[in-house]
Amino acid sequence: MNQKKTLLLINPISGINKKEGLIDILASRLARTGRDVTVALTKRSGHAGELVREAIADGCGTIVVCGGDGTINEAASQMVGTGAVLGILPSGSGNGLARHIELPIDELMALEVVENGVVVDCDCGEVASFDSDGNEINHKFFCTCGLGFDAYVSHKFAKAKRRGPSEYIRTVFATLGTYKSKTYGLTVGGKRQDFDALILACCNASQYGNDAYISPGSSIRDGKLEFVTVKDVNTLRTLISGIDIMMGNATKNPDIETMQAESAEIEIKGNVWGHIDGEPLMFNKLLKIRCLPGSIKIFVPTTHRGITPFVTPVGSAMRDAAITVGRIFKKQ
Repeated sequence: MNQKKTLLLINPISGINKKEGLIDILASRLARTGRDVTVALTKRSGHAGELVREAIADGCGTIVVCGGDGTINEAASQMVGTGAVLGILPSGSGNGLARHIELPIDELMALEVVENGVVVDCDCGEVASFDSDGNEINHKFFCTCGLGFDAYVSHKFAKAKRRGPSEYIRTVFATLGTYKSKTYGLTVGGKRQDFDALILACCNASQYGNDAYISPGSSIRDGKLEFVTVKDVNTLRTLISGIDIMMGNATKNPDIETMQAESAEIEIKGNVWGHIDGEPLMFNKLLKIRCLPGSIKIFVPTTHRGITPFVTPVGSAMRDAAITVGRIFKKQ
Protein backbone atom coordinates (compact mmCIF):
# COMPACT_ATOMS: atom_id res chain seq x y z
CA MET A 1 0.00 0.00 0.00
CA ASN A 2 1.40 3.39 -1.08
CA GLN A 3 0.85 6.17 1.49
CA LYS A 4 1.62 8.82 -1.14
CA LYS A 5 -1.20 7.53 -3.32
CA THR A 6 -4.08 9.66 -2.06
CA LEU A 7 -7.82 9.75 -2.65
CA LEU A 8 -9.38 13.15 -1.97
CA LEU A 9 -13.03 12.27 -1.39
CA ILE A 10 -15.54 15.12 -1.29
CA ASN A 11 -19.22 15.21 -0.46
CA PRO A 12 -20.28 18.30 -2.45
CA ILE A 13 -23.57 18.77 -0.55
CA SER A 14 -22.39 18.29 3.04
CA GLY A 15 -22.82 21.14 5.51
CA ILE A 16 -23.81 24.67 4.65
CA ASN A 17 -20.63 25.98 2.97
CA LYS A 18 -20.25 25.86 -0.80
CA LYS A 19 -17.36 23.84 -2.24
CA GLU A 20 -16.81 26.07 -5.31
CA GLY A 21 -13.09 26.63 -5.81
CA LEU A 22 -12.25 24.59 -2.72
CA ILE A 23 -11.63 21.30 -4.51
CA ASP A 24 -8.80 22.63 -6.67
CA ILE A 25 -7.13 24.28 -3.67
CA LEU A 26 -7.27 21.09 -1.60
CA ALA A 27 -5.96 18.91 -4.42
CA SER A 28 -3.16 21.36 -5.21
CA ARG A 29 -1.97 21.56 -1.61
CA LEU A 30 -1.98 17.78 -1.24
CA ALA A 31 -0.02 17.43 -4.49
CA ARG A 32 2.60 19.88 -3.19
CA THR A 33 3.42 17.40 -0.41
CA GLY A 34 4.50 14.88 -3.06
CA ARG A 35 1.24 12.96 -3.16
CA ASP A 36 -0.33 11.34 -6.20
CA VAL A 37 -3.85 12.74 -5.79
CA THR A 38 -7.09 11.45 -7.25
CA VAL A 39 -10.26 13.49 -6.66
CA ALA A 40 -13.68 11.87 -6.37
CA LEU A 41 -17.09 13.38 -5.53
CA THR A 42 -19.85 11.37 -3.87
CA LYS A 43 -23.14 11.22 -5.73
CA ARG A 44 -25.45 9.27 -3.40
CA SER A 45 -25.71 7.53 -0.06
CA GLY A 46 -23.24 4.65 0.11
CA HIS A 47 -21.10 6.01 -2.72
CA ALA A 48 -18.26 7.07 -0.40
CA GLY A 49 -17.80 3.51 0.79
CA GLU A 50 -17.72 2.20 -2.76
CA LEU A 51 -15.09 4.74 -3.83
CA VAL A 52 -12.86 4.04 -0.83
CA ARG A 53 -13.11 0.28 -1.25
CA GLU A 54 -12.02 0.61 -4.89
CA ALA A 55 -9.19 3.00 -4.00
CA ILE A 56 -7.75 0.70 -1.33
CA ALA A 57 -7.97 -2.28 -3.69
CA ASP A 58 -5.91 -0.16 -6.11
CA GLY A 59 -3.19 0.38 -3.48
CA CYS A 60 -4.25 3.80 -2.20
CA GLY A 61 -2.76 4.35 1.27
CA THR A 62 -4.25 7.73 2.23
CA ILE A 63 -7.93 8.71 2.15
CA VAL A 64 -8.71 12.39 2.78
CA VAL A 65 -12.43 12.94 3.31
CA CYS A 66 -14.14 16.32 3.02
CA GLY A 67 -17.61 15.80 4.41
CA GLY A 68 -19.72 15.28 7.49
CA ASP A 69 -19.98 12.42 9.97
CA GLY A 70 -22.04 10.26 7.62
CA THR A 71 -19.52 10.50 4.78
CA ILE A 72 -16.62 9.93 7.16
CA ASN A 73 -18.34 6.85 8.58
CA GLU A 74 -18.91 5.38 5.12
CA ALA A 75 -15.28 5.94 4.15
CA ALA A 76 -13.69 4.89 7.43
CA SER A 77 -15.79 1.70 7.64
CA GLN A 78 -13.98 0.46 4.53
CA MET A 79 -10.57 1.37 5.99
CA VAL A 80 -10.73 -0.62 9.24
CA GLY A 81 -7.85 -3.07 9.42
CA THR A 82 -6.38 -2.06 6.05
CA GLY A 83 -3.51 0.18 7.20
CA ALA A 84 -4.77 3.08 5.08
CA VAL A 85 -4.67 6.47 6.82
CA LEU A 86 -7.75 8.69 7.22
CA GLY A 87 -7.55 12.47 6.91
CA ILE A 88 -10.63 14.45 7.94
CA LEU A 89 -11.62 17.82 6.46
CA PRO A 90 -14.81 18.59 8.42
CA SER A 91 -17.62 20.16 6.42
CA GLY A 92 -20.74 18.64 7.97
CA SER A 93 -23.35 19.81 10.42
CA GLY A 94 -22.09 18.07 13.57
CA ASN A 95 -18.48 17.03 12.83
CA GLY A 96 -18.35 14.82 15.92
CA LEU A 97 -15.16 12.86 15.25
CA ALA A 98 -13.36 15.93 13.93
CA ARG A 99 -14.25 17.88 17.06
CA HIS A 100 -13.21 15.00 19.31
CA ILE A 101 -9.70 14.93 17.87
CA GLU A 102 -9.71 18.74 18.05
CA LEU A 103 -9.52 19.57 14.36
CA PRO A 104 -10.37 23.13 13.32
CA ILE A 105 -13.82 23.16 11.71
CA ASP A 106 -12.48 24.57 8.49
CA GLU A 107 -11.38 22.48 5.52
CA LEU A 108 -8.22 24.41 4.70
CA MET A 109 -7.08 24.70 8.31
CA ALA A 110 -7.77 20.99 8.90
CA LEU A 111 -5.70 20.15 5.83
CA GLU A 112 -2.64 21.39 7.72
CA VAL A 113 -3.06 18.39 10.05
CA VAL A 114 -2.76 16.04 7.06
CA GLU A 115 0.23 18.02 5.79
CA ASN A 116 1.96 17.71 9.19
CA GLY A 117 1.65 13.94 8.90
CA VAL A 118 1.08 12.90 12.56
CA VAL A 119 -0.75 9.54 12.51
CA VAL A 120 -2.12 7.50 15.44
CA ASP A 121 -3.88 4.14 15.70
CA CYS A 122 -7.48 4.67 16.83
CA ASP A 123 -10.34 2.46 17.95
CA CYS A 124 -13.72 2.05 16.37
CA GLY A 125 -16.93 0.48 17.57
CA GLU A 126 -18.90 -2.27 15.88
CA VAL A 127 -22.58 -3.00 16.39
CA ALA A 128 -24.16 -6.23 15.19
CA SER A 129 -27.93 -6.18 14.68
CA PHE A 130 -30.19 -8.89 13.30
CA ASP A 131 -32.88 -8.81 10.62
CA SER A 132 -36.22 -10.65 10.78
CA ASP A 133 -34.58 -13.83 9.43
CA GLY A 134 -31.85 -13.78 12.07
CA ASN A 135 -29.12 -12.65 9.68
CA GLU A 136 -26.39 -10.56 11.31
CA ILE A 137 -25.82 -7.02 10.01
CA ASN A 138 -22.63 -5.23 11.10
CA HIS A 139 -22.10 -1.48 11.32
CA LYS A 140 -18.95 0.38 12.32
CA PHE A 141 -19.06 3.60 14.34
CA PHE A 142 -16.20 5.96 15.07
CA CYS A 143 -17.91 8.53 17.26
CA THR A 144 -21.18 7.30 18.80
CA CYS A 145 -23.95 4.80 18.31
CA GLY A 146 -27.18 5.55 20.12
CA LEU A 147 -30.70 4.43 20.90
CA GLY A 148 -33.68 6.48 21.92
CA PHE A 149 -34.20 10.22 22.01
CA ASP A 150 -30.90 11.24 20.40
CA ALA A 151 -31.49 8.81 17.54
CA TYR A 152 -35.04 10.02 17.05
CA VAL A 153 -33.73 13.59 16.90
CA SER A 154 -31.23 12.44 14.24
CA HIS A 155 -34.14 10.95 12.30
CA LYS A 156 -36.09 14.22 12.47
CA PHE A 157 -32.99 16.34 11.75
CA ALA A 158 -32.20 14.26 8.64
CA LYS A 159 -35.56 15.35 7.23
CA ALA A 160 -35.06 19.04 8.02
CA LYS A 161 -34.64 21.44 5.13
CA ARG A 162 -32.06 23.51 7.02
CA ARG A 163 -28.75 22.34 8.55
CA GLY A 164 -26.44 23.60 11.25
CA PRO A 165 -26.43 23.82 15.08
CA SER A 166 -29.45 26.16 15.35
CA GLU A 167 -31.67 23.79 13.38
CA TYR A 168 -30.45 20.83 15.44
CA ILE A 169 -31.31 22.63 18.70
CA ARG A 170 -34.73 23.55 17.32
CA THR A 171 -35.32 19.88 16.46
CA VAL A 172 -34.32 18.81 19.99
CA PHE A 173 -36.84 21.13 21.64
CA ALA A 174 -39.57 20.26 19.15
CA THR A 175 -39.10 16.56 19.96
CA LEU A 176 -38.57 16.79 23.72
CA GLY A 177 -42.20 17.11 24.74
CA THR A 178 -43.48 14.19 22.68
CA TYR A 179 -40.83 11.46 22.96
CA LYS A 180 -41.40 8.63 25.46
CA SER A 181 -38.55 6.68 27.06
CA LYS A 182 -37.88 3.08 25.99
CA THR A 183 -37.08 -0.11 27.91
CA TYR A 184 -33.65 -1.74 27.49
CA GLY A 185 -31.79 -4.73 28.83
CA LEU A 186 -28.04 -3.95 29.01
CA THR A 187 -25.57 -6.75 29.70
CA VAL A 188 -21.99 -5.75 30.56
CA GLY A 189 -19.45 -8.20 31.94
CA GLY A 190 -22.10 -10.88 32.33
CA LYS A 191 -24.30 -8.65 34.51
CA ARG A 192 -27.67 -7.54 33.13
CA GLN A 193 -29.63 -4.41 33.99
CA ASP A 194 -33.18 -3.67 32.83
CA PHE A 195 -34.29 -0.05 32.82
CA ASP A 196 -36.20 2.71 31.07
CA ALA A 197 -34.07 5.46 29.56
CA LEU A 198 -34.43 8.52 27.42
CA ILE A 199 -31.05 7.78 25.81
CA LEU A 200 -28.73 4.79 25.71
CA ALA A 201 -25.53 5.86 23.97
CA CYS A 202 -22.52 3.74 23.04
CA CYS A 203 -19.49 6.00 22.81
CA ASN A 204 -16.12 5.57 21.17
CA ALA A 205 -15.55 9.34 21.19
CA SER A 206 -16.60 12.02 23.64
CA GLN A 207 -19.38 13.75 21.72
CA TYR A 208 -22.22 13.51 19.24
CA GLY A 209 -21.05 16.56 17.32
CA ASN A 210 -21.68 20.29 17.73
CA ASP A 211 -19.76 19.93 21.03
CA ALA A 212 -22.54 17.90 22.71
CA TYR A 213 -20.34 15.93 25.14
CA ILE A 214 -22.37 12.85 25.98
CA SER A 215 -19.24 11.08 27.31
CA PRO A 216 -16.50 13.62 28.14
CA GLY A 217 -14.10 10.95 29.39
CA SER A 218 -14.15 8.82 26.25
CA SER A 219 -10.92 8.18 24.37
CA ILE A 220 -10.58 6.69 20.90
CA ARG A 221 -7.27 5.11 21.90
CA ASP A 222 -8.06 3.15 25.11
CA GLY A 223 -9.57 -0.02 23.62
CA LYS A 224 -12.89 0.52 25.40
CA LEU A 225 -16.35 1.99 24.88
CA GLU A 226 -18.55 3.98 27.25
CA PHE A 227 -22.22 3.03 27.64
CA VAL A 228 -24.15 6.10 28.76
CA THR A 229 -27.75 6.18 29.97
CA VAL A 230 -29.78 9.35 30.40
CA LYS A 231 -32.78 8.91 32.69
CA ASP A 232 -36.21 10.27 31.83
CA VAL A 233 -37.24 11.84 35.14
CA ASN A 234 -39.13 14.99 34.20
CA THR A 235 -38.87 17.77 31.64
CA LEU A 236 -36.90 20.12 33.89
CA ARG A 237 -34.29 17.54 34.83
CA THR A 238 -34.05 16.45 31.20
CA LEU A 239 -33.30 20.05 30.23
CA ILE A 240 -30.63 20.21 32.92
CA SER A 241 -29.12 16.99 31.56
CA GLY A 242 -29.07 18.56 28.10
CA ILE A 243 -27.31 21.66 29.41
CA ASP A 244 -24.72 19.55 31.23
CA ILE A 245 -24.07 17.56 28.03
CA MET A 246 -23.55 20.77 26.06
CA MET A 247 -21.28 22.17 28.80
CA GLY A 248 -19.09 19.04 29.04
CA ASN A 249 -20.38 18.34 32.55
CA ALA A 250 -22.31 15.09 32.00
CA THR A 251 -20.21 13.09 34.48
CA LYS A 252 -21.46 15.30 37.33
CA ASN A 253 -25.15 14.89 36.48
CA PRO A 254 -27.05 12.40 38.73
CA ASP A 255 -29.40 11.47 35.88
CA ILE A 256 -26.56 10.44 33.54
CA GLU A 257 -24.75 7.15 34.23
CA THR A 258 -21.67 5.80 32.45
CA MET A 259 -20.21 2.29 32.32
CA GLN A 260 -16.96 1.42 30.54
CA ALA A 261 -16.44 -1.94 28.83
CA GLU A 262 -14.90 -3.59 25.79
CA SER A 263 -18.27 -5.02 24.73
CA ALA A 264 -21.94 -5.24 25.68
CA GLU A 265 -25.30 -6.61 24.57
CA ILE A 266 -28.50 -4.60 24.41
CA GLU A 267 -31.94 -6.18 24.29
CA ILE A 268 -34.70 -4.00 22.87
CA LYS A 269 -38.43 -4.33 23.33
CA GLY A 270 -40.12 -3.49 20.03
CA ASN A 271 -38.69 -1.16 17.39
CA VAL A 272 -36.49 1.71 18.52
CA TRP A 273 -34.84 4.45 16.51
CA GLY A 274 -31.07 4.18 16.60
CA HIS A 275 -28.21 5.99 14.91
CA ILE A 276 -24.71 5.19 13.71
CA ASP A 277 -22.54 8.31 13.88
CA GLY A 278 -25.68 10.40 13.55
CA GLU A 279 -27.22 8.48 10.65
CA PRO A 280 -30.66 7.21 11.78
CA LEU A 281 -31.90 3.65 11.37
CA MET A 282 -34.38 1.36 13.11
CA PHE A 283 -33.18 -1.34 15.53
CA ASN A 284 -35.04 -4.20 17.22
CA LYS A 285 -34.46 -7.30 19.36
CA LEU A 286 -30.74 -7.65 20.13
CA LEU A 287 -27.61 -5.61 19.55
CA LYS A 288 -24.07 -6.86 20.16
CA ILE A 289 -21.56 -4.05 20.51
CA ARG A 290 -17.79 -4.24 20.81
CA CYS A 291 -14.67 -2.11 20.52
CA LEU A 292 -12.12 -2.83 17.79
CA PRO A 293 -8.89 -1.46 19.35
CA GLY A 294 -6.36 0.36 17.16
CA SER A 295 -8.21 -0.66 14.03
CA ILE A 296 -7.89 2.54 11.99
CA LYS A 297 -5.11 5.08 11.41
CA ILE A 298 -6.05 8.79 11.55
CA PHE A 299 -4.14 12.04 11.01
CA VAL A 300 -4.38 14.06 14.24
CA PRO A 301 -3.18 17.48 15.46
CA THR A 302 0.19 17.74 17.20
CA THR A 303 -1.40 19.13 20.40
CA HIS A 304 -4.35 18.00 22.52
CA ARG A 305 -6.21 20.31 24.93
CA GLY A 306 -8.62 17.81 26.50
CA ILE A 307 -12.05 18.66 27.93
CA THR A 308 -12.64 21.08 30.79
CA PRO A 309 -16.34 21.59 31.67
CA PHE A 310 -17.72 24.95 30.50
CA VAL A 311 -14.27 26.16 29.35
CA THR A 312 -13.90 23.74 26.43
CA PRO A 313 -17.39 24.27 24.89
CA VAL A 314 -17.14 28.04 25.21
CA GLY A 315 -13.65 28.07 23.71
CA SER A 316 -14.78 25.86 20.83
CA ALA A 317 -17.76 28.12 20.15
CA MET A 318 -15.47 31.14 20.04
CA ARG A 319 -13.11 29.42 17.58
CA ASP A 320 -16.07 28.44 15.38
CA ALA A 321 -17.30 32.04 15.44
CA ALA A 322 -13.86 33.34 14.47
CA ILE A 323 -13.74 30.93 11.52
CA THR A 324 -17.23 31.99 10.41
CA VAL A 325 -16.33 35.69 10.60
CA GLY A 326 -13.14 35.00 8.62
CA ARG A 327 -15.15 33.32 5.88
CA ILE A 328 -17.51 36.27 5.68
CA PHE A 329 -14.63 38.73 5.21
CA LYS A 330 -13.02 36.51 2.56
CA LYS A 331 -16.21 36.68 0.49
CA GLN A 332 -16.20 40.48 0.56
